[in-house]
Amino acid sequence: MKFLDRYLQGWRMSKIVPFVPKRSTLLDVGTARGQLFEMLGDRIRFGIGMDSRLLKVMERGRYRIIPAEFPDEVPLSEKFDVITMLAVLEHFPKEALDRCCEICSSLLNPGGYVIITVPSKYVDRILGVLRSLRLVDAETLDEHHGFDISKIREIFPSGSFQLLYENKFQLGLNNMFVFRKK
Repeated sequence: MKFLDRYLQGWRMSKIVPFVPKRSTLLDVGTARGQLFEMLGDRIRFGIGMDSRLLKVMERGRYRIIPAEFPDEVPLSEKFDVITMLAVLEHFPKEALDRCCEICSSLLNPGGYVIITVPSKYVDRILGVLRSLRLVDAETLDEHHGFDISKIREIFPSGSFQLLYENKFQLGLNNMFVFRKK
């Protein structure tokens, strides 16, 4: 991961920190190496990170990272106060998006939160240029399915989730959503 990749990732993660309640349990979908858990520190009581690119389980004190694919391999025996999906929805095929609300609802405690960041449609072109200039790795750019952010309310309908916060950041190229389970 290059400097610019890490910088943009850190910026994305820092935006969600205020929305993670202290002493909460957290599921981080697409966790990579657990950088979000490191940033949150003792703000969380316990966490599980999922990433399909991992080869083995990694135990890290307050959190565990598992090689698993969302939504098919979620830890159904656990309940969480927060589920984070930072820059991952655009990687999901339609079938996974269709199940997202149901799976998140089953994993969340009552009143739990889903915190999402998703890039705008222009980001793929920009990342392609930055990658060709070797300024970013953009390792998973080829996995993007062209997510349309206007579909976010269809994925998390108002009957199941309340939209608490919506905002653009990173010069309008990234979008953040915070939903609460009803």
